[in-house]
Amino acid sequence: MIARILDKGKDMDKRYLILCLFVAILSGIGIIFWPKDWAGWLVLGISFFLVFFFDEVYENKTLLFVFVFILFCHHLVSIFNAYVTLIPGATKDAVSFHQKALSFTYDRFLQTGFMGASSYIILLHFFYKLCPSRFFGQEMGVLAFLFSGVLFIKFQTLFEITQARVASLLLFGLMPPTLLWTSVELREVWQLFFLMFGLYYGLKWKLERKTNYFLFFLIGLIAAALLQVGLFVAIPMVFGFFVICPRNKSLSWQVLFHVCLLMGGVFLFLILFSFGLSFFWTTQRGFGPVVYLYHLHPLSLINQVRSQIDIGNINYYVPVFKGHFLRIISLFLMWIYYLFSPFPWMVNHIKYLVLLLNAWAQIFLFAASILYIDRLHSYLKNFGVLMFSVYLIITFVFALGIGNYGTVLRHQIITNWIIILFGTPFIMWFLMSFFEKITAYEKN
Repeated sequence: MIARILDKGKDMDKRYLILCLFVAILSGIGIIFWPKDWAGWLVLGISFFLVFFFDEVYENKTLLFVFVFILFCHHLVSIFNAYVTLIPGATKDAVSFHQKALSFTYDRFLQTGFMGASSYIILLHFFYKLCPSRFFGQEMGVLAFLFSGVLFIKFQTLFEITQARVASLLLFGLMPPTLLWTSVELREVWQLFFLMFGLYYGLKWKLERKTNYFLFFLIGLIAAALLQVGLFVAIPMVFGFFVICPRNKSLSWQVLFHVCLLMGGVFLFLILFSFGLSFFWTTQRGFGPVVYLYHLHPLSLINQVRSQIDIGNINYYVPVFKGHFLRIISLFLMWIYYLFSPFPWMVNHIKYLVLLLNAWAQIFLFAASILYIDRLHSYLKNFGVLMFSVYLIITFVFALGIGNYGTVLRHQIITNWIIILFGTPFIMWFLMSFFEKITAYEKN
């Protein structure tokens, strides 16, 4: 490792080498003053040197310094949360994960299983075997974000995105929810990493048909599914799309629409059945969940699940309509509210302004992604449609189980990188073209 760093350091900007030296000294000071958190400070120092191992990052100096700046900001949030005060959003779940990981026993594992939050607690407990420190757990999350950032750059290379790479990376790493909640002990950063890891190697497998790529594809998707029940429901659908999607033949939006309709019925049944089992298994015996699900209005069942899952002070309500056709509209509304709310007429308090800005960013990136993917050619357009399908599938599943804006922002971390990847280059191209036309008009 040292030999590789020295070899790469010959061509590296001296400012970056000075920064690495500064970080190494900072890590040493941290280990001296906070010896119980030694592993966290060690990970902090190593993370900056890991950048040398990724060609896509250090070969582009501008991209390199932006990437290091983003990484530095995430470390600052982690330090602030560990040694100053808990940041907003890290006062409940993150503390709970930390405490449960410290007191984890294998008897509890047999009781709770290994799905969802339990998987993350087991992962934290594994880290705590080395060093039982909250700062260490946070820094491992920052390390997972580092690898996610590298994967984001690899996606840009794979899709031959040359415009607005820096702007996309900044948006990916410094969006407030991502900056704040991937630097603390929350599981979203690990879901993000494993999902990106699986999808990247899924695309590589479709390109080159190598067995090891397919294995990495499966490992990434399975790991992501184990960390989140919603992903557990969505991942089989994502896998099906990857297998069905052709590499050479043109995959149009119309074909995607018909495939969605064909698989949507089975998909919706699986979602409802899963909700029925998970929600009523503790109160019904035998075939009780199936009978209850048969007699209950399906949307009422979903709303009951939403009301129990989401506990917060900024909830939102989606109207549920009666009638077969109107039920479909209700499901569609749940998805629209998840993606694009709050709407302007819903803003009646200053705390909604940040949410409104996030919603408008979602709208612009969503629309720009469609327009950018439509401009792609050959297999890249197929892959673009495939990635956008993954975004639609996962957000739809999440929308059925969420009714609180805080939870929405956390879950959007897992999927927003897809519309940032495709939407940002189109927005930057549009703005540049617009200003060029204005400049040309003023000269004339």
